[in-house]
Amino acid sequence: MLCADDDDTRIHLMGGYLGTADILDHLVDSGVQPERVHTPTQYGLATAS
Repeated sequence: MLCADDDDTRIHLMGGYLGTADILDHLVDSGVQPERVHTPTQYGLATAS
């Protein structure tokens, strides 16, 4: 399973702002820990790296 408690999976979203924000919301709503998802800093999303 994606991002199971016993793995080190990281997700890097590199698309445009709207798609990235929607995918981030979907992943977090589906139970993925927000700190495992990285987005471009300039988007200002909570998990930006």
